[in-house]
Amino acid sequence: MAFCSNCGKELAAGAKFCFECGTPVEKTDETVRRTVYSGEIHKCPSCGEVLQSMTAICPACGHELNSAKLTSALKEFIDEINECDKIIANTPKKELPKKGWKSWKTGTRVFWVILNLFTSCIPLVIYLSFPLLKPFLKKNAMPELTSDEKHKVSLIENFAFPNDRESLLEALLFVKSKMAFLASEKADERNSYWMRLWNTKATQLYEKAKILLNNDVIAENAYSEIVSSKSTVDKKIRIRAGIGAAIIVVFCAFIALNGSLLGGKGILDRIPSLSEGSPTINENADTDESKGIYTYEMRNYIGKNAASIGEVSGGYLVDDYGSGELRVVFVTADGMIIPPEDKETKKNYTVVAQNIEAGANVTVVHLRNSKGEPYSNLVDYQSYDEILLYVAQIGDNSYTPTYTAITPTLDRHLYHIRDYVGRNAASFGKSSNDKRIDEYGAGELRIVFTAEDGSYIDASDPNSLKGYIVVKQDIAVNTELKLEYETNSKGEEYDNLIRSQNYEEINLTVRRLDASIVSEMPELTGATTNSSSNDYVELTVKYRVLSNGTAEITGFSGDGNHATINSKIDGHKVVSIGDSAFVDCTTLESVLFWAEIETIGDYAFAGCTALKEISIPFETTTIGKYAFQGCTNLSSLVIWGDADIGDYAFAGCTALPEVSIGYDTKSVGAHAFDGCTSLTTATIWNDDTIIGKDAFANCPNLEGKAIRE
Repeated sequence: MAFCSNCGKELAAGAKFCFECGTPVEKTDETVRRTVYSGEIHKCPSCGEVLQSMTAICPACGHELNSAKLTSALKEFIDEINECDKIIANTPKKELPKKGWKSWKTGTRVFWVILNLFTSCIPLVIYLSFPLLKPFLKKNAMPELTSDEKHKVSLIENFAFPNDRESLLEALLFVKSKMAFLASEKADERNSYWMRLWNTKATQLYEKAKILLNNDVIAENAYSEIVSSKSTVDKKIRIRAGIGAAIIVVFCAFIALNGSLLGGKGILDRIPSLSEGSPTINENADTDESKGIYTYEMRNYIGKNAASIGEVSGGYLVDDYGSGELRVVFVTADGMIIPPEDKETKKNYTVVAQNIEAGANVTVVHLRNSKGEPYSNLVDYQSYDEILLYVAQIGDNSYTPTYTAITPTLDRHLYHIRDYVGRNAASFGKSSNDKRIDEYGAGELRIVFTAEDGSYIDASDPNSLKGYIVVKQDIAVNTELKLEYETNSKGEEYDNLIRSQNYEEINLTVRRLDASIVSEMPELTGATTNSSSNDYVELTVKYRVLSNGTAEITGFSGDGNHATINSKIDGHKVVSIGDSAFVDCTTLESVLFWAEIETIGDYAFAGCTALKEISIPFETTTIGKYAFQGCTNLSSLVIWGDADIGDYAFAGCTALPEVSIGYDTKSVGAHAFDGCTSLTTATIWNDDTIIGKDAFANCPNLEGKAIRE
């Protein structure tokens, strides 16, 4: 019996052609079916298990399958996208047809002018506001694209990403960087379209990663940031649309109330009764993205379960309003404290009142760089920084708290005393040097507790404080707390150095809680209960007088743990820290700069293994080579200005978690942060900053913005 080699049908004896498909019968022996193998069999290099396609982790032994390098297809895709972006950025949009006024004929323009004269310019206002509304109204539409942009769209839509782990993660990170850039740009119709396009591709990548990589942490984090970037753009679009709609509504209302520009009677003239009680506009409520000012409506928290509100950050419970955040404090009728991280306890409570009315304006003002441009996510100050939510156990309708509404302010020199009455004594402030302080912007108010029964209260022990409830405060709620800042030689105020304030401390009278209530409270931990008992022991600094009469710090003596660099020594203005001034000072833990230091010399603080924090002054222009090399305990670095950073300046600072490079910083030296193994975030605000070779080498945990070499 023979079978057709093409379709497998049984052949008649002696047949020369298959009656089914017409294929000629070969003369070879076809009395048995042939088995034909095609393709390749892939096996696990660790255990030999046969692997199916689309497999990134061996199901038998868990061995991770990867390629030693990115696939050439992915590398080619990234290069092509980057090249497209470069061409698009440097090419005028000449291919796009003219729109609006520029495309109108003379007759149409004349009609438009006449129309606006007789309609009080309402069409003109709508025309000018439409660009703000368009991204929202046409959020799913495709804008008109140039040929280069269409080519880029084709690349994004048609590229099939590889299946190995390195390529998937690299692709996700690449898409994340593109979306983060778009999130920082103006949220117009075009950028909104690119964001949607990249988001679609990111979702495809993430779904593939979930299947292949089994909830990989890097993939999860990258996609989370991608979603955050998309949300940022959507929020900007909604804000812009709200502004555009508000402009139209306000202008139309103005015309209706006050008459046309040609002298016609408005509604106010025809219906006098409506003129009474007209609303006023709060100037602080205006959103102005160009100045970094954003305004949000206070949320209505009443009726919400306490566990559904905010998130824990830095030991506090906070709720985000744009880039700003409000610290949330729960207040109970019986003085029970609810720790921010105790979600199970929070589930038992419902909000019954809030001390800031729902719908009130929460205005957030962003910091600006040296060119006066606002940063996208750095907040300078805001109209409110804390909200009290009064909560009762679920089903308890007896709690009707009394409170005073807090007065807002948009002046970093002026704050209002908070309402402490009714709050658990451990629910606010933090411990510092055996004292309790509460922060008001850059200022702080020392808290003095006085017990009604005369008992001693250890202000540094939060677990002792939790046994008391505040019943009285000697400075009334909303009293103005005025701050005066230190200034530099140019008369510019420092952001965090307070010269004086009109109140230094507040006395709170507290009442002891019933022991049964205290016994139900958990042991307190976290940022609100941190204490610092280290006493400052000053080092003696040495100096020399330079030829221009200024002073330079050259060394130290003693075994102290703190150094204060005063603005003047013996009448000489201190301007620099000399080479090796504090090298290998293993007792030094902190440095306070009162001086306007311009340069920090080579090896100035190298080997200071006990140094925990350092704030580089605003005036500093140069941080020398090896300046802080080997400061293994340095966990807080703030560079207030735009200093250039020398080679190996912070190499080996293994405890340093993050660094921010100023907008006007010209260069970061070679190996500047080499070996900073705890570094997770490096923010470089200016793409023109020159990054030296291996500046961030051996930083295995570094995420965020890609570092250029």
